[in-house]
Amino acid sequence: MLEAKKYHPQLNQRNNKICNAQSSTQWSYETGSPSVSLKTRVMVIVMILTCFLLALAALAQYTRLVSVNREIYRMETQTESIKGNMGELELKAASLSSLERLENIAREELGMKTPEANQIVVISTEKEESHLAREGAREDWERED
Repeated sequence: MLEAKKYHPQLNQRNNKICNAQSSTQWSYETGSPSVSLKTRVMVIVMILTCFLLALAALAQYTRLVSVNREIYRMETQTESIKGNMGELELKAASLSSLERLENIAREELGMKTPEANQIVVISTEKEESHLAREGAREDWERED
């Protein structure tokens, strides 16, 4: 075999190129399996850890998404409940403020009655009087034309 190396320099160059291309993996003659360099081992471990961390981050995001969706559902349910209560309260307020109800309370509980014509007194302020005076003057002026 030594003679083949001497006489075939082209074969030696091709073998050197193949060996240089496989520089990261070297065959161990003792075990019969390739031995991996420390740099390659570290790179593989870093890649595995990176994949693991990315999977954890995706799981955390999914968990957060589920939590937010539950909160949205709870708030929508609460909003619908509040809208229903608001409708009931508006109906109750309308019935409590009806004129018939207030008149019944005034008559029965407070002992009030409808006033007679001689019991009604109209009180006006100065602003109302000046306004009425202007209206009267305007009506007089319009009649003259």
